[in-house]
Amino acid sequence: MKKVNPYYHKIDERIESLTDLIFGLALSIGAVLLASNTVTNSSQLLSNLLSYGFGFFILVFVWFRYTAIISRIKFSTRAIVFLNLLLLFFVSLEPYLFNIMKSTISNLLLNTISSLFAFDMGAIMLILAILTFIVIKQKAISKLNHYIQLVIANVVVAAVFFVSTLPLFWNIIIFGLEARFFVWIFSFPLTYLIFRISSSR
Repeated sequence: MKKVNPYYHKIDERIESLTDLIFGLALSIGAVLLASNTVTNSSQLLSNLLSYGFGFFILVFVWFRYTAIISRIKFSTRAIVFLNLLLLFFVSLEPYLFNIMKSTISNLLLNTISSLFAFDMGAIMLILAILTFIVIKQKAISKLNHYIQLVIANVVVAAVFFVSTLPLFWNIIIFGLEARFFVWIFSFPLTYLIFRISSSR
């Protein structure tokens, strides 16, 4: 049995506090920016609410996945601490990129920012997959297949976000909107679908 390093145990406690702070701030930023937007008509109000709802859903989705995974880790290592901090960095970028993307008028700049946002989300999902794999390696769970399915689902969604950065998904227009945005919208239902298909086998 691997001996737990008390140093990393103390780090874990501080990272847990930092995690709550960063996720809380990320959610608050979206709410503050929503309140600061001037609304002139009902369609603008609906657009603001939908975009805020999407950003809120992303953060809550990641938070649920993260807490479910991190609570299963038996002991921390330098690599796990690094992955935690890296994940929190990408999470803290999400509301910044998302809200800049909403307010950008230039199509060229929007392409760049949306690509960065897709890369940011892909990195988050990939780190979640790696942390889940670590849980499996530590044999910290009883339902092994369940966590293997989570790894597969997270890797697939990470790949979808990374692939959406390709110029092809920006140049294809569907109902007046770049295909990249449709890929993002359907990526999360895809996670659930992959998980359900894997579970039924």
